[in-house]
Amino acid sequence: MTAVLHNSASNALPCGVPATVSDRPPNYVQVVVGKRAEPSGDPEADGRDLARQCLEQIDRRRFPPRLFVLWATPDFQPYEQVLAGIRAELAASKAADVPLIGTSAAAVWFDQKVREHGVLLICLASKLIDAKVAVAERAQDDPIRAAGQLLDRLRSAKGADINPRGNRHLMIYLPGYSDDLDPAQYVAPEIVDEINRQTFGRVHMFGGVSSGGLEPGVGSQFLGTASFSEQPWPR
Repeated sequence: MTAVLHNSASNALPCGVPATVSDRPPNYVQVVVGKRAEPSGDPEADGRDLARQCLEQIDRRRFPPRLFVLWATPDFQPYEQVLAGIRAELAASKAADVPLIGTSAAAVWFDQKVREHGVLLICLASKLIDAKVAVAERAQDDPIRAAGQLLDRLRSAKGADINPRGNRHLMIYLPGYSDDLDPAQYVAPEIVDEINRQTFGRVHMFGGVSSGGLEPGVGSQFLGTASFSEQPWPR
């Protein structure tokens, strides 16, 4: 289970900005995507290409990249090689410290089409966004422990208020079904409920459950150059 806690730009606008009348409101966030409809056969090269597409679209002086989010279909396995390619391209472009999370997906959507063999890399770029990422493993075996562990790793200090100004959002990717589709192993609702309980419902949460593809299978969550595939221990 991977997650990112980030500040919302809407509650972090700079003080003293003069009001202006304009047909176009000022932009504080730039969102760009890198995309491929199918793999090239070289996962690392695909990763480099995705990162390059994103970086070429960003005005990095005004909009420094703050977070990358990868959605990849099973055609792009091994995911670690795609992630390594992304990281290598970011390092070459002096953006190695920008966090990356993501998930495997049954399909991605871009250019008005559903892509069952595609991949999508999203970049959020802004001077007004800060992102902190974390992972909690073995979430299917102990969802309550995993939820608490994840929140502890996202807090600035142990026991600290995770959303003191009310402007933080939690993007989270959760493990789905096991290979045998045992409904008892589907713990995503338990994790979400526990996070809401421990945060008193004060953190806006979005994301989803990782998919193993159009056929039954275990999904993966991404953090940096690592891919995590939850497979519960026997109970």
